[in-house]
Amino acid sequence: MASNTIAGYLARTLAAAGVERIWGVTGDSLNGLAYSLDEVGSIRWMHTRHEEAAAFAAGADAASSGRLAVCAAQLRSRQPASDQRPVRLPPQSSARAGHCGAYSFE
Repeated sequence: MASNTIAGYLARTLAAAGVERIWGVTGDSLNGLAYSLDEVGSIRWMHTRHEEAAAFAAGADAASSGRLAVCAAQLRSRQPASDQRPVRLPPQSSARAGHCGAYSFE
């Protein structure tokens, strides 16, 4: 059973909703969710190389399977620790681009 954390609650809720795959890039703010998904055991983490690709993959997964698909993206306003310049894009802009693109074909 997943731990009593927000990530654990989210993992159990997604499993109860029938989610089989979550598309995204692990790291930083998503590590807790990744560990909770491992504890739940019924949801596979589908690693992508970019958050925008994860959004498009989740949209394609939902369109082809007719089931709920999830894209997990990090909330951050700065680059990784090696480059602490502010990011000029709003947080989640790359994931939003994929999300909007997934609905443009409906």
